[in-house]
Amino acid sequence: MHKYLLELAQKVSIPVNLSEGPKEQLVGNVQMRIRKDASVCRLLAEQEYHADLGARSLITGVNGIEDRLVESYLDVDEEIEESDRIMDFVVDVIGGEIVTNMTLPKSITE
Repeated sequence: MHKYLLELAQKVSIPVNLSEGPKEQLVGNVQMRIRKDASVCRLLAEQEYHADLGARSLITGVNGIEDRLVESYLDVDEEIEESDRIMDFVVDVIGGEIVTNMTLPKSITE
């Protein structure tokens, strides 16, 4: 689970690139932080793991986090554009539930 969350964090950290083609990246410049990462991974695994599906079921759990990230991303930025602004996306466990939060963008130079 941790490996797949780190892969997602790497994927969304890449800058937005609006050029069509293989380098197109519509969701980017996101610093994804996983607070209490062991608790997040354990809870996701408990909720999503199915022995018949193995690792694929864990990937499905991370896809749910990615869906939340994209929804939050689109709520903050109405128009996707290339810029130097970084958004923070936090994944945490509070009260036995996984919670996510996107903070407003800030400039890299700040």
